[in-house]
Amino acid sequence: MPGYRSATRPLAALAGAAVISLLGCVTPHPVDQQQVVSDQELAAEAAEAPPAEPIHVVTDLSRLSPSHTAALPNLPDAPASLAPSAEPSNAQINPELTGKLVANAPSSRYNPDASRPSGVSQTQLLNDKARQFATFSETLLKQTLVAAQELAPDQLQQRKLPDDLNAVILVSVLDHEGRLKEIEIDQHSGDAAVDKLLIEACKKGMWSRNPPIGAIDNDGTYRIRLEGEVHNYAFDRYGQYTYETRLGLSLL
Repeated sequence: MPGYRSATRPLAALAGAAVISLLGCVTPHPVDQQQVVSDQELAAEAAEAPPAEPIHVVTDLSRLSPSHTAALPNLPDAPASLAPSAEPSNAQINPELTGKLVANAPSSRYNPDASRPSGVSQTQLLNDKARQFATFSETLLKQTLVAAQELAPDQLQQRKLPDDLNAVILVSVLDHEGRLKEIEIDQHSGDAAVDKLLIEACKKGMWSRNPPIGAIDNDGTYRIRLEGEVHNYAFDRYGQYTYETRLGLSLL
């Protein structure tokens, strides 16, 4: 028996050494530091991101109700932690208040973007001669219209104009080279500022670098009749107006 013990001890030692040797041959997998950083960043972003809120699009105030929700496009499902709540968190719609606001709205047009100087415009060629020389006539109309739109806020002070204004009728006289020589007033509008606006617009817009020879009058000049109307178009929350401008042109 003593001999048996002494023989097994070396065998056990050799087996242990073999196991240690084998374990030492296994190469451990390196830790992907970049992946660890990316996961940490994503977790930090998810923790800091504010919860999404529902977006409501209102096109008709009279149809608002507490159950009204906006139609959303088909999007992939969001994670549960970022999904928007079903009900607005900060606001409740009051149908009674909304109805009062609609009922008490002013009858005239309100435009929150009415700070733009242009408003709307219309132009028209009024006789056959103007249509015959359409390029020449339309160029004069465009130049005069642009000048009127640029001058309107200062000349009219963005105030409300009377509703019963007449058309301003002016006759501009150009020399044979297309330079403005004279402006005749055939009809006033009834508002001095509107008259002045269209006269100043004609001074800036009635000229041509290459007027057509066929459109010249018998006295060697070009005579252009302009009919202009300016009306209230819209006003902003501060009561400042923009205007509708209509210009018509005839070649005499």
